[in-house]
Amino acid sequence: MKFACAVCRTDFAERPESGQSVCRGCGMRYAHGPDFLSYEFDSLLFERFKHNFLLNKVLNNNAFVSYHFLKEGSLSLAERSDVSEFKQYIESYARNGALLDIGCGILPLPGYLQFAEPDRFELFGLDPLDDHGFQGMRIVGCSEFTPFAGEQFDTIVYATSLDHVCSLKYTIAETYRILKLNGRVIVWMGDRSTSLLRRFRNWLVTPLRNLVKGYRTDKYVVFPNLTVMYVPDGAVDPFHSYSENPDMVSALMKHAGLRLVNKSQKNRDQVFLCFEKPPLSA
Repeated sequence: MKFACAVCRTDFAERPESGQSVCRGCGMRYAHGPDFLSYEFDSLLFERFKHNFLLNKVLNNNAFVSYHFLKEGSLSLAERSDVSEFKQYIESYARNGALLDIGCGILPLPGYLQFAEPDRFELFGLDPLDDHGFQGMRIVGCSEFTPFAGEQFDTIVYATSLDHVCSLKYTIAETYRILKLNGRVIVWMGDRSTSLLRRFRNWLVTPLRNLVKGYRTDKYVVFPNLTVMYVPDGAVDPFHSYSENPDMVSALMKHAGLRLVNKSQKNRDQVFLCFEKPPLSA
């Protein structure tokens, strides 16, 4: 695996087994471990996407809380039927070799990566939440600026994580850059597409309907165990900044140069997509 600076793309001449390093090209700082790498990605996101960064930071904080207090609802648990179905989808469409799970969370190994033939893949996980327990190479970073040289991965996976990024456009462009020719991108997402008229109605009516004693009750989500999360302005729920739309994602993937190989939609919560990076002559 070839690592490169997430900012200036300078190759890591020598990645230390553990400790700190500074990019000789731009001065970006990195922390290293035998199976761990982190960098100061928050500053990159804040500088480039200030508005989206502020919102996403709050939503990521909610996600961190959910891992600790809403464990039974995690979409990474192996015993869930939808997780098992996505694992099977990955096994059917993934290319053998280096696999990067973007948005891997803080579990040692998400259920959708617990493969029947684990030797097919060399696992890498990337997530903004700081954790070192991943059973593979763990990157604490962001999808918009990744610390890899170009064309390194055979498969890149987004398991309900593509709607957690600051910039979908930058994320998809970066995915294309680090994916090998003929490599595959495999996505699990939902379908929350609604009409423009319905969105306008919700924007106009919801605040008035839920205004109670000076604040809006719809801005708070109460879970069965009485964990309470706040939905900030600009978010659609405690974890997501926009409503997922598979057609929009497919259009952005196509614009970036990726072609759709397969789409499987079981319901509005289970849309599985597979894209491929074709050879330049294709």
